[in-house]
Amino acid sequence: GVVERHEVAISQVDDRRALAYREYGDPDGHAVVNCHGGLLCGLDVAPFDETSRELGLRIVSPDRPGLGRSDPAPGRSTADWARDVGQLIDALGIERCAMFGWSMGGQYALACAALLGERVTRTTVVAGCPPLDARTFAQLNPIDRWLTRLAQDHPRVATGTFRMIGSAARHAPRVWTG
Repeated sequence: GVVERHEVAISQVDDRRALAYREYGDPDGHAVVNCHGGLLCGLDVAPFDETSRELGLRIVSPDRPGLGRSDPAPGRSTADWARDVGQLIDALGIERCAMFGWSMGGQYALACAALLGERVTRTTVVAGCPPLDARTFAQLNPIDRWLTRLAQDHPRVATGTFRMIGSAARHAPRVWTG
């Protein structure tokens, strides 16, 4: 079901997992599904709410499984994301939409474009990266490697860590900007 815009809403997908999402922009605009970056969630496009409204875009921004408020789905592949998105847009009554992905979200946007066929009107990837395998993992900076391992091995500790980082960013932004 849908709750107020900008609040986390939950849609149930295939095996009754919770898939959390938010909506930004014009509720009657052309739908764009946002595929967020690696260690982020669907909040990443919140700053673009007003601009999206002005451009006539309805941004649907789900949290991938195990991130944000979406239930984990161990063993899933990048392609499985397309099924989740298909079920979400069905639940929202969206027949056709565009896909947007940046950084690690690029591969998820491309999976949707490939597997949802004519339901996807266009796809944009910004600063895309390949799936996180051993080779690409080794190329991450040390902090991203640490945060990724923390999220994989100790999800509850990672949740607290990300909350602390978010709080610091909100209350002491100069810590992040120098």
